[in-house]
Amino acid sequence: MYKFLFGCLIVFCLWLSLGRRTFALPISELKSDQIYAFVRHGCTHCDAAQKSLKSKYPNLKIQWRDVASRYNLDLALACAAKFKLDKSHLGTPLFCMGDHYILGWSVETQEQFDEYVIDFLKTSETTE
Repeated sequence: MYKFLFGCLIVFCLWLSLGRRTFALPISELKSDQIYAFVRHGCTHCDAAQKSLKSKYPNLKIQWRDVASRYNLDLALACAAKFKLDKSHLGTPLFCMGDHYILGWSVETQEQFDEYVIDFLKTSETTE
């Protein structure tokens, strides 16, 4: 729990360092037919999510984006804007998939991911 809170603190500090600047990337940069996972190096929840999802869904294409990169951070902030998330409560991992998002990683969010990915894959198949 301490590491999770520390990760949230780091993301919050990154947000503060951005000041009151607007999002550099438009929401349209997020492709609705892709799954984005915004993670942070050293985040135990991010590592657990990545390990679990790669094991459970080996063929699922997930774009793992480290928020240490300015572009990836801007993309994560665009995801937050898309879902009207309060920037002061952002953390990692943050998943954006179509019309759904998941913030954090736990047993509950893993079950939520499983539900969302079924809908996501059905939607992706019908648009191809």
